[in-house]
Amino acid sequence: MDNKKNGIPKLRFPGFTGAWEQRKLGEVVKKSTIKNSDLEYSKDDILSVATMSDMNFSREINSTKDYMKTYNKILYGEIAFEGHSSKNYKFGRFVLNDYRNGIVSHIYDIYKITINYDMKFMKEWISLDKVMYKPLVNSTTNARMMNSLQAKNLYKQKVLLPNLQEQKEIGKFLKKVDSLIALHQRKLEHLQEQKKGLLQKMFPKNGETVPEVRFPGFTDAWEQRKLGEVVNIFSGWSPSNFKEGDSGSDIFIKVDDLNHSTREQLNSQMNVLESQKYKKIPKGSTIFPKRGAAIMTNKVRILGKSAYMDTNMMALEASDISSEFLYTFITKTGLFKIADTSTIPQINNKHINPYPIKLPTMPEQKQIGKFFKQLDTLIALHQRKLEHLELMKKGLLQQMFV
Repeated sequence: MDNKKNGIPKLRFPGFTGAWEQRKLGEVVKKSTIKNSDLEYSKDDILSVATMSDMNFSREINSTKDYMKTYNKILYGEIAFEGHSSKNYKFGRFVLNDYRNGIVSHIYDIYKITINYDMKFMKEWISLDKVMYKPLVNSTTNARMMNSLQAKNLYKQKVLLPNLQEQKEIGKFLKKVDSLIALHQRKLEHLQEQKKGLLQKMFPKNGETVPEVRFPGFTDAWEQRKLGEVVNIFSGWSPSNFKEGDSGSDIFIKVDDLNHSTREQLNSQMNVLESQKYKKIPKGSTIFPKRGAAIMTNKVRILGKSAYMDTNMMALEASDISSEFLYTFITKTGLFKIADTSTIPQINNKHINPYPIKLPTMPEQKQIGKFFKQLDTLIALHQRKLEHLELMKKGLLQQMFV
């Protein structure tokens, strides 16, 4: 039976039975758009609707009295309608302000909740596409990619709500889930910041020959070399030169494939049959985009197995350098520093060959490469945990709401 029709969620806390109550949205919310005409709030009180947090403008904004009067007030517990069409919210969405009193742009209509409710439950319920898709479809008009909400039509739309006690139980549970997600987010950010700091300290600064931090037993100065002296450079080929194969064939890497990996590249969307005419890029090579905007995103990967690659890719095979150290150096340096960015960003042999690189002894290179590989593995583990928790929450929201 369709749970939407019978008003009963798939997943429910013990002790709660029966269908959720059908209500008209006009019984739940009322439009409460009030201008900041009395200048009660200044530019420091502007809130981000997307995150319900301080905007913290890094640039000057128009803060004249007349302009400040155009903003709409939003009080704690009120809702803003965000009309931007997006992949997840084609007809816009509601965002509940659980932060503080403030003001938002005049493009956002404000609604007040008129019933007793649990804050956390309502924040999720009012923004959930599963709940609000149909009411918003029937209540919005679209002009220039910005949805406009017709309050009189919205009020007629029917929704399902549990009683206050069940709202509190759901809200309390979702708070715990959010706390767990936030904990893993903080751990991930801490590790990323730790890595960033260590990359700065474990490589010599400009004009110096030894790093600030190094492993015990290493004291020699690092040697100045040119990148082209310690690597073999490969560029790719057109996919038309290859015959497509099944999933067991050799991978053929394109720039877009880098979006589906983090550190190690093991897969691709295209597989090709082995070619005697073209040499595979060796396992352990550092690969990256060689032209276009992708250079600025610094998508650098290390090949987990030998592969072929597209003309828009470049590979550096370690010859007189540790492969793991090479990968770490390229990611730390940033592709944009190596590239010619005067017109369309691009990296060619002429940019790689003379690029300066400071090298410690091979044993120290291997120690550094091994260390950052382990750190990257730990970061990836926390990233996967975070993604798992976010997917888990998404699944719970589908099953706990009607």
